[in-house]
Formats: sequence, structure tokens, C-alpha cells
Amino acid sequence: MSDNKEKKTAQDRSMVSGEEDYEIAYLAQKFGVEPSIVRKALSEVGQNRKDVEDFLTAYKRGEPF
Repeated sequence: MSDNKEKKTAQDRSMVSGEEDYEIAYLAQKFGVEPSIVRKALSEVGQNRKDVEDFLTAYKRGEPF
């Protein structure tokens, strides 16, 4: 089932969908990493946007997460 992009709630914005290529591409561009790194973040920390962004920030700094 496709996601209705017209209906957004706070819950939608707080999560990252690994099934939506545009979300993966957005985060990859935002953090300057490859899409595979975003997918790795999703598999390691889950779909919570803050956790994924924290992982990617730490990755860019070369810090262990």
C-alpha cells in the first residue's frame, strides 16, 4: 500500500521509512553519505528519525555509534 503524502502527522515526520527511496535519498544528500549508509543506520538504530540522524552525524565525524 502506498503512503498518502498529503496526510502527514507528527508520527510520520518522526519516522524514516526504509521502503521509500525518496526518504533514503533525502537523508543521504542531507548528510553527504551514500544511501547504503542510511540503510545501515536504519538497520542498526531503527526508524526513529532522531536516532537515524544522530547515527549519520556520528558516522560523518568518524565516531563510533
